[in-house]
Amino acid sequence: MKKLLATLLATSMALTAMGGLVACGNDEPTPVPATDITLNRTTMTLKPDMSKGIIAELAPANSNTKVTWTSSDPKIASVNEGYVQAWDSGTVTITAEADGHKATCTVTVGDWQQYYIVGDGGKGSVVLDGESYALAWDGDAAAENKEAGRKLQQDDNDKHKWTATLDLQEGAAFKITRFDGGWDPAIGSSDAEGAENTTITAEGTTLNFVDKNNAPNINVEDEGRYEIIVMMKVGGGVESVSYKRVGDIPA
Repeated sequence: MKKLLATLLATSMALTAMGGLVACGNDEPTPVPATDITLNRTTMTLKPDMSKGIIAELAPANSNTKVTWTSSDPKIASVNEGYVQAWDSGTVTITAEADGHKATCTVTVGDWQQYYIVGDGGKGSVVLDGESYALAWDGDAAAENKEAGRKLQQDDNDKHKWTATLDLQEGAAFKITRFDGGWDPAIGSSDAEGAENTTITAEGTTLNFVDKNNAPNINVEDEGRYEIIVMMKVGGGVESVSYKRVGDIPA
């Protein structure tokens, strides 16, 4: 009998120990509240479509409190787990919070990249607000276009979409230049060496943007007034240019 009782006692102790181990395995980690929070940057400057991360550090170092991130205006710049994505020009405050402690970073998002049309004045013109301007090629093309107001118009609902109207004659030649004066890869160039010809048709033509050194010569099948749509890539750069004939060139 004593032997049996000893066996039962040992078995009971073993089961209790096992139960204790299982219970310990299911226990939640002991909360370690944050007493302070700091960010690795307090200011940040981005351009639309750019992104950058912010790192939050808690005190004490072993704090396991989850950091909550918010943006004062997600339409300008949003934040997800410290990852800031810029959408539009403006200034926002990114806030990180843990256990009632807060730290902020001021994010300034600059202006969108502006695009201008330049080209051979003898073969085309830009129509904006009902007025026609001869395309300019000599000198600082970007500066000339800025002064004349010949930039593509940015769509309010889709910041990646830029439009203008071109009067395209046969042999039309033009390029698209950035605001800073540097040349973007351009479709719409008749001075490219060794490039294959591309025909713009009245029904509409969409061309992928290519390096300016490989831009095709443009053949206008049916000269007239064309709507041009430039689509930018998310993250920067230009993806495509579309042309559609919308009428005759006014006499």
